Amino acid sequence: MPLNPTQYSERRDTLALLLRETADALRSVSDEAQYIQPGLIQGHIAVLLAIRNKVFEDQFKLVLVARFQGGKSTTFNAVAMGGRVISPMGDGAIKCSASLIAARNCEDPALRGVTLKWRTVGELEHLCADVLTSGPIDLTTPTGLAAARAAFEAEFELYQASRDRYPADKIELLPIVDLITRFVADPALGAMQQRLAANPPSAAGVAKLVRFPDNFSMRWPNQAGGFTLEESLFVFLGSTNLADESSSLKRLGLEVVDCPGLFASRYDTSVATAMIATADAVWYLLDGKAAGDGDLKAIALCRQLAKNALFVSVNLKADINPTRKHITTKIMPHIEGQLAQAGVPVALQPYHALLALLSQTGARLLRGGEYADNTTFMRQLVDDWSLEIDEPNAAGYWSALCEHLLDRLKSGVQDFRAAGGQLNEQTLAIVERESGLTHILGQLEQFVVSSRAHTILITRGVNEAISAVENGVERPLAALEATANQDEKTAYDKYEEAENALARFEQVVQEQLEFIEGGQGRLLDEQLAEEFFEQNILSAVPGIASGSADEIANRIKTFKIISGYTGEWIHNILGQQTAKQIIQSIVQRRSTEVIRLRAVDWMKQLGPEKSQALATMFKQADRINNNLQEFWQVGAGKNDELEKLGNPSLPVDVFEVSSFSSFVENTLIKDIGITVGINALITGILTAIAVLLPGIGTFFVAITATVSALFLKYSGLTSTGTGEKINIELCKVLNTQLMVERKNIIDRLLLPEATTGISLSSFRENIVAALKAPIEKTRIRFDAQRHDAEALFQKASSEREGIAEDCRRLREERVVPLRLRLEAYRSETEWAWRS
Repeated sequence: MPLNPTQYSERRDTLALLLRETADALRSVSDEAQYIQPGLIQGHIAVLLAIRNKVFEDQFKLVLVARFQGGKSTTFNAVAMGGRVISPMGDGAIKCSASLIAARNCEDPALRGVTLKWRTVGELEHLCADVLTSGPIDLTTPTGLAAARAAFEAEFELYQASRDRYPADKIELLPIVDLITRFVADPALGAMQQRLAANPPSAAGVAKLVRFPDNFSMRWPNQAGGFTLEESLFVFLGSTNLADESSSLKRLGLEVVDCPGLFASRYDTSVATAMIATADAVWYLLDGKAAGDGDLKAIALCRQLAKNALFVSVNLKADINPTRKHITTKIMPHIEGQLAQAGVPVALQPYHALLALLSQTGARLLRGGEYADNTTFMRQLVDDWSLEIDEPNAAGYWSALCEHLLDRLKSGVQDFRAAGGQLNEQTLAIVERESGLTHILGQLEQFVVSSRAHTILITRGVNEAISAVENGVERPLAALEATANQDEKTAYDKYEEAENALARFEQVVQEQLEFIEGGQGRLLDEQLAEEFFEQNILSAVPGIASGSADEIANRIKTFKIISGYTGEWIHNILGQQTAKQIIQSIVQRRSTEVIRLRAVDWMKQLGPEKSQALATMFKQADRINNNLQEFWQVGAGKNDELEKLGNPSLPVDVFEVSSFSSFVENTLIKDIGITVGINALITGILTAIAVLLPGIGTFFVAITATVSALFLKYSGLTSTGTGEKINIELCKVLNTQLMVERKNIIDRLLLPEATTGISLSSFRENIVAALKAPIEKTRIRFDAQRHDAEALFQKASSEREGIAEDCRRLREERVVPLRLRLEAYRSETEWAWRS
């Protein structure tokens, strides 16, 4: 039975205190053990403090997902920002930026702040391609940029001519593409980005960066030319990461990510999908109305990507009947029925996002904290709803808003009024209760504890601390004590023997690693890429063909309705070349969407039992590890100096894991310096897929040439007939062309994508890194130990006797008790975990 949240919090707080005390004690030992290299002990003290900080930081990624106006940004401000209004909340007339906003608790004040990541040119081109379907987009050259701007002007004319029939999936992106093509080459853009990198904005400044300009929906398109570059920065901002002290995030150890609203555009959806793929848990917020087809599909997608780590709440707001009773007894059961019928049974949680935000804002006000943005936000809501208030201040606005919202809910308002109707501990507790936030956070906390507590407390917590104490202090002290008691010649001879033995061991390591790092490694990479191709690309053809065929057929129907032409209408309206470009855009996008979803599922479940390539990698790595352990034990058994270093090989059972994800979690992620985490692997490979398909030789040339002919051939049929015919023939051409391009695609899967440096080769490279890391650390410890011994022999023999005694005393009286305390904590926690 896993720990409950209260037990976990107690164990975590105890570990943090123990790590702090251990670090302080080692610092004291370092001051006294002056003949041990200070850097060695200080390095391990830093490890202890990093572990201590990490238990309160981003051990668990929670991604907020919703349709536009679903309450996710309001929730982000409540959960991640402690009630501060940082993430922009849509006003119902315009949508908010597609920029990701992530927040995590940060224990180290020196590391707090805001990090901005700007969209690459490739990402901007990808965004533009969703609107400008007349050909490839190139924003890197003056000619390409001019062509993109001309394409936008043509698209804008089409929009102006038929606004009521303009595709809904394009209209949200049209102004974004306008601003991109207007400002992307402006030298002032780079200057602003550099200035913000040198002087990052405050948390409050972030709100202005990611929010659409004031009155955007009224100013565009009629006053489009009036937008300044500074107002348009949100278009170029890809993500914002806030690291600050946060009691709510510290409690759960969460990193919270506010995704773009699903379905605002295809690009927004792709950004959100990529983030969901790397989430530890997803919180999907429904808006209090009956779930539409888009919601059902999105929740099914989240369930597919996040597995059982999916939480779904219904925001207690509605236009017609906003009472809690109506929503919980009528709306929620109906939505649960819809989800069950769609094959996605989910228990819904009642939740009021704005009350949740106000509960956090009220708590801050009671603590004596007040932010101008919050006061402005509340005053605006008071004005919008024409509420009467007694005191025109933050507390007065808060009271009026809470009473109004509770009255709309017809729930809790009598209790609120009975408690005085003003901001106090009692009214705040009522608002917290009615919001449902505490209940949902409790469920999340239990999920975090059950899924990650053992890893956080044991694997990446106390085990690492014990290793730091042993390798950083205890073993060096023992080595110095033994050396000080030896005569100089004997000690030098032993270190020379140890050096030769260690050098031989390192040579054996290199020879062994050739089996997985040299030419054989490349073959293993290619085998993994072959599996990826078969299971995620080739098998995706039916889904790609079906979706593309339906969209092409609907496009035919739409153009025929708009044009009024029959027969050869395509030549009269678009021209043959444009038809090819439209088809290429459709098939390319469908290919990316389908393959990305398959790839995420494949990577999350990737394990030796499902992948022959990975099984071979693990088998060879396990054999290498066993060989190294045997060789080390023989060498170390003949030399005291090597034996004092500890075993440099991985534990025997490291590769006995069910999946690559658990291998990364349990083995590699302990040392961020040597590996790429599973989330980064997923994100990197998804990025590579996004740019893979458009550039694989003749693939789309052949597809578009073939399907263009189908476009004309079947244009006289009904949309249903057209879709069926195109689907059959599109399957054929996709299969044929994928097999032609097979080698080319596999090569590209193994070529790191420029923006991430990650490819399918990263899987094997992680395994190699796991094997190399302990060997490299052993060399560092040995060199430090030998250096200390050489310094020791500069002393007189009488002084060395005193040093030996000091080392013994420090080790036995100070260091060993520290290690025993840590081991006792580990035993207690393991017992609590199993009981």
